[in-house]
Amino acid sequence: MKTIVIIDDSVALMMAAKDALEKTGYQVFTTTKADELSVLCKQADLVLVDLNMPDKSGKEIIPALKAEFPGKKIYLWSSELIFNVYKAKDESGADGMVVRKGDNGYLTKQVRILIGPP
Repeated sequence: MKTIVIIDDSVALMMAAKDALEKTGYQVFTTTKADELSVLCKQADLVLVDLNMPDKSGKEIIPALKAEFPGKKIYLWSSELIFNVYKAKDESGADGMVVRKGDNGYLTKQVRILIGPP
């Protein structure tokens, strides 16, 4: 089973995404705290990092994760304007971006493309 870690300050959106991904067969761990990521990311096939977090932004979190876990798939995920997300992706060194829409079916399709079936 493939594992996904999501960090987001919006618990409702994060839990909706978790439910949709788990129904598809992925194992999903969630957190709202950047300091919990090191432990969770060890086993992750994919990490989704929200761009706008209250303590640290995704642009700050991603470089630290990339340094600690070289080769790990770490993607920015956000519902921000697409231009802002592209810019943040480039600035942070993220492997890519996952656009967060209200449609979690779209999310599961994007994840399947990125890491394959569960």
